[in-house]
Amino acid sequence: MKKTLCLLGIIVLAAIITFSMTSCPDLLPDPDNEENNNPNEEPDNGNNNNNNEPADDKLTTVDAVSNYLNEQTGGDTTDDPVVLSIEMNLGYMSSPTSNWQKLLEAIDTAGKYVELDLYYSTMLVYQSYYVFNPDYRIKTGKDKIVSIILPYEADTITDGNNNAFQYFTNLESISGAFIEIIGNNSFNNCSRLIKASFPQTTTIDQSAFQDCTSLTEINFPNARIIGNFAFSGSGLVSADFPEVIEIHQSAFNNCISLTEVSFEKATIIGNDAFINCTSLRIARFHANPARTTSGNPLQRWVDGTGNFTEDCLVFYPTAFKGCVSLETLDVRNAWNVYFAGGALADIGIQLELYLFDDDGTKSYGHPQNDVFFSNTFNTLTIKAPVTANSQIEKHYASQPGDSGEYVAINTGIVHMIRGRGITVNVERVPALY
Repeated sequence: MKKTLCLLGIIVLAAIITFSMTSCPDLLPDPDNEENNNPNEEPDNGNNNNNNEPADDKLTTVDAVSNYLNEQTGGDTTDDPVVLSIEMNLGYMSSPTSNWQKLLEAIDTAGKYVELDLYYSTMLVYQSYYVFNPDYRIKTGKDKIVSIILPYEADTITDGNNNAFQYFTNLESISGAFIEIIGNNSFNNCSRLIKASFPQTTTIDQSAFQDCTSLTEINFPNARIIGNFAFSGSGLVSADFPEVIEIHQSAFNNCISLTEVSFEKATIIGNDAFINCTSLRIARFHANPARTTSGNPLQRWVDGTGNFTEDCLVFYPTAFKGCVSLETLDVRNAWNVYFAGGALADIGIQLELYLFDDDGTKSYGHPQNDVFFSNTFNTLTIKAPVTANSQIEKHYASQPGDSGEYVAINTGIVHMIRGRGITVNVERVPALY
């Protein structure tokens, strides 16, 4: 009986509570309340809401930008920029009537330094590309922009072969979430640029960041091609490009602060690629190209009848010339390496070189080289895996053929270098890779 009365009491109480909440909707949760957890809520893109940032929606017109800037007390220095979060159609950016140029005029008129967030702004398509072209001819307002987040639609940065960002004299940070191509000279001589982040970029074209002397923070996890002079004279301290396959001529030359580089897949290292990087200590090239040729894949290059095949790791002439601090060069995975003339010229007095080695099953006369060192160089330490019938230590005499034709010298690198009066030590490491 007591259990029955208790159960009836619970049912009555539940009915009273349900009636009260239905009759008083203020007691129900408000689905529009901003304090509720909403899994579809838009992220803040890393911009914290500070005193200089719009409190409500993004700015959608140039007039709104002007009014907002006039209301701000900050923006007097590059250390205290006003954050502009903008959502508008930038239009044809080279047109004087475009929203882009009107935006620059508004910034110039306000005279305030700004952080420009254009992520949600839209663009006009040009020949199937969304090209961010800030118009190198226009100077107005650009010196007030401290950082830019490019539109999510943008996939290319270019202004022909011109320096697209030449008047962004106070630009310190640039990012583009979906930029695939950075065109020739895009940021050439942006001397205050510190940070560049382009996670989807595959091609960094010629001189794109040349003479960006303050550039120290880069993010290019998907870049595959680094063009001529792309980072020449920049302020980079270290460089890590996990997907790059080609480093073109002078790509990093005269980067005097560069101390360490790492390339997991690069197989072509062009002429003068790192020439005069006087602080460079460690260089890693861990490419492991599959063997697709029979015989010596370098022979066509050595005898002048063709080019390198795709399964070689090649350091072109003077690639590291003048890298006087170079201590370690690591090519431990590549079964076939070629050091062209002067690739390691004038690098100092000693070098630790990590090499692949086996019994000839995979390697073939590895590595081929025309390498020469400076007169002061005296000690080469080679670290290689334990193997029988070593290819790097093999020693064969070679003579011209009966008809005087060129016959490749198959002597391993150890004896070739020793023949030039240099001490060569070989250290066998059981688990090198």
